[in-house]
Amino acid sequence: MIENKELKKELQNCNNFINNLIGEYCTGDYIFRGTSKIYSEDDDGVSSSLYIKLKEQSSKQNLDNTVAIEREIVSKARKYFSNNTSNIEILTDLRHYGREVSLIDFSKSLYVSLFFACNEDLDTDGELIILKKTEANTKIKKDIDYDKINTEEQIIEPSITQSSKIRVTSQHSIFVYTPRGYINNKKYDVKIIKKELKEGIIKILDKFHNIREDTIYNDLIGFINSNNICSSRYTDLYSELPTKNKDLNEKKIKDLDKSIEINPKDSYAYNNRGNINYSLKKYEEAIKDYDKAIEINPKYYNAYINRGNSRQSLGEYDMAIKDCDKAIEINPKNDMAYINRGNSKYSLGKYDEAIKDCDKAIEINPKCYNAYINRGNSRQSLGEYDMAIKDFDEAIEINPKDDDGYTNRGNSKYFSKKYEEAIKDYNKAIEINPKNDNAYTNRGASNHDLGRYEEAIKDYNKAIEINPKNGIAIKRRNNAQRDLINNDKK
Repeated sequence: MIENKELKKELQNCNNFINNLIGEYCTGDYIFRGTSKIYSEDDDGVSSSLYIKLKEQSSKQNLDNTVAIEREIVSKARKYFSNNTSNIEILTDLRHYGREVSLIDFSKSLYVSLFFACNEDLDTDGELIILKKTEANTKIKKDIDYDKINTEEQIIEPSITQSSKIRVTSQHSIFVYTPRGYINNKKYDVKIIKKELKEGIIKILDKFHNIREDTIYNDLIGFINSNNICSSRYTDLYSELPTKNKDLNEKKIKDLDKSIEINPKDSYAYNNRGNINYSLKKYEEAIKDYDKAIEINPKYYNAYINRGNSRQSLGEYDMAIKDCDKAIEINPKNDMAYINRGNSKYSLGKYDEAIKDCDKAIEINPKCYNAYINRGNSRQSLGEYDMAIKDFDEAIEINPKDDDGYTNRGNSKYFSKKYEEAIKDYNKAIEINPKNDNAYTNRGASNHDLGRYEEAIKDYNKAIEINPKNGIAIKRRNNAQRDLINNDKK
């Protein structure tokens, strides 16, 4: 009983500490950064990873040329991205994969930052860095122009790329870009988090705010950088980015086999092996891995979501829905569970129910690209083309670099008989992804319906060249050739 009273008092102290922070700083005027050790007392204050690396090299010349060095890094990295990729998209992915840049990670969420301050180094004090937005450039920017950089800090909205979108969302990320490499320590407040409070704060964040390792490190790279790695061999396994190379994936599975042999109770290893099996289209094997992950950790909601994806790929939509139901029961604030459940309902023709799931996903995450795409597709299937177009408009605003948004919006315009407008969307989709055979097929259909048979045939030919198994393009090409011949006879 004494121990319970002491525990209750400890948690009450932690809760009081959090509530005091909320009262003082949760006004929307601040952004936060949590560190498990105290770094703010260093001469340079809060520093970027690039500045720290250059400083370690003891080169004053390098420190004076931080911007030029980063510009060169971005220039060299650009060959791995499409031509119209912005600087901030490249920097976001570089930061995501651990490359040193001048971006300093902050969060819009006090709770997320407290997690980072408390989750490691339990035997030392941590700190919470609190930066008022007015101390940096108050206009939040979406890109970096290296030709127009001054020395002041700038708040940068992370670009939601395919690689980083999960973590950007789960960590409520925002960056401070500091060309000189550090934020002057007079510009931010510091709250020391005593080591005695760390465990209690972590318990409160988990119980009342659903913040813990598997929700914060909610992607592969983030997980690797967390403390849950069970062996150095397992770390080495994911030292490279995920790949479509089948042989390399097979090798990764063998490495995960060894990792599981080292620690047969590692639910994350089973889940990740399941993800690789899924990417190899070995859906039954993936399900077995997710089964094991769930057996070890029945609250592992990502494993339920992933198992649902595999079942969906096998056409087992009802079973997939049950997995998503369970994931939502465990974590009702996970937008992906609603999106995937909506996908299965869409596949069953339950479009109204699918729309409700997308509505919920958007309520949780108003910037959820896939939710707008999926809701648009459901509305399109119901013949609600104007509403579908609005959803695709939202999706394109969130991620204008993804071709799906333009292809789907083009489809709704096509069904609305707005053929010229549809063609513009298909053109944009093809510009972004020249391998999009569906865009060529549907642009061909638009040209066909406008009586431009030769142009339609060219589009169908291109679609078939990209995907020789595109049966729709083959059938439509035959029809276009027939209509061209009949037209010439007139």
